[in-house]
Amino acid sequence: MLMPPPYRDQHDQYLGNSVRTGERKIIGSGSEVLGRRRDGTSIPLDLAVSEVLLADRRIFTGIARDISERKNLERQVLSISGREKQRISQDLHDGLGQELTGIAFMAGTLHKKLAEKSPAEAADAAEISRLAMDSIEHTRALVKGLRPVDDGPDGLINTLSDFARSIPVRHGIGCCFECDDPLSIEGPDKAMHLYYIAQEAVDNALKHSGAKHIVISLEKDGDKKAVLAVSDGGAGIPPLPGRVTGSGLQIMRYRADVIGGSLEVRESRGGGTVVACCFEPGARHAD
Repeated sequence: MLMPPPYRDQHDQYLGNSVRTGERKIIGSGSEVLGRRRDGTSIPLDLAVSEVLLADRRIFTGIARDISERKNLERQVLSISGREKQRISQDLHDGLGQELTGIAFMAGTLHKKLAEKSPAEAADAAEISRLAMDSIEHTRALVKGLRPVDDGPDGLINTLSDFARSIPVRHGIGCCFECDDPLSIEGPDKAMHLYYIAQEAVDNALKHSGAKHIVISLEKDGDKKAVLAVSDGGAGIPPLPGRVTGSGLQIMRYRADVIGGSLEVRESRGGGTVVACCFEPGARHAD
């Protein structure tokens, strides 16, 4: 009564398997599931199921707690974190970056003036200029890490493409990005959350799947929906239908919630695991 389909049937199946085989998947451990209100709307629930063995009976007790308020707070924290990262990256770019550029320019000018009159001091000025340029590159890297997705309709596509190309270089594992019908993502925050979902899914695949190749895809799914998916051909992340476990997977689901989407972890037909985020992209990309 408290769970919407298909999770209701899966929950009964878990209990049935526990009775028949003794294997415990939900007994004795808390889990986060989707629940259903009286009006049919879905809510997040914290579910705890315990088992009591009597002389001639086995009794199961389930305690479900509405965690909607906690989830809302988590979404707000995630949103605040994103805004703070944007503010810091802007300060680094407009403040520190511009100041370092000015120092490098002044040091370069001083080097030219001292080149003939005082070679030793000219060398010091050249070294100052070099150090300033190195600091500028470090600052740009920090800005890119804090705000990896560029603004504009193609920002997410370009960033995911660059990210996929970096995986073989950094990890020695094949990775490609597929996007047959380019999409325009509405709003920079949505694009940012989608990028971090893809990044976390790839990191999980690198750590746990043992895959030789990873595919990142961004495709339309009907007229109003789109799907960002990361699939691997390895052992993958053992999925439990209707449940998302692990801090990384929880964060991915929170990010999906923030942009009004949903996250699914499932087995791939060809083996391995697929992490898919379904969302509304906004306006179609202009040709």
